[in-house]
Amino acid sequence: VQLGEPIPGTGWAAFPAPERLAACTLEDLAPLRAGFRAKYLLDAARKVVSGEVDLEKVAASPVEEGRQELQKIFGVGPKVAECALLFESPQWQDILNCWQPLLYAGAMSCGVAYTLQILGQKNTDPAVASLILSLESVFGALCGWLLLGESFSGREFAGVVLMFAAILLAQLPAQWLEALWGKLARKRR
Repeated sequence: VQLGEPIPGTGWAAFPAPERLAACTLEDLAPLRAGFRAKYLLDAARKVVSGEVDLEKVAASPVEEGRQELQKIFGVGPKVAECALLFESPQWQDILNCWQPLLYAGAMSCGVAYTLQILGQKNTDPAVASLILSLESVFGALCGWLLLGESFSGREFAGVVLMFAAILLAQLPAQWLEALWGKLARKRR
């Protein structure tokens, strides 16, 4: 599905205009795999097209007025609006207003998570650690599906099952694998 206008000579398409998005349904956006975000995209596009949200006003207004204008969009609260305003005309006050999400992203996601990962790997067999860490994308997809309502196709589910099976097979003791393959070979004969 291509919603935006093609960019000549690139094979890519531009982000669709609000008018194009506003004319879509949730089903139209399903191939984009926006998941729970699709309803937010539609609401934002429809409010911009109807004039209920004026992006020119957001860009030209002081932070407080811009924040109030953006908060008319479903799912946009004060912190999301302030963080979005950082991209309009960043000012120190805007950055200070977003201190909580910035601190979380910097300290918790990077600092704490990676420190815990290193401590967890410290006494783990390197082969086991590398296999567990290779499941990061699997756990990311599963958590997105379970916690955020992301769409999960049959193909992706099959990929998750194959990844888990490969990790389990890699962890089985060699004698078990030899016994398993020996039984399979005898059955073929």
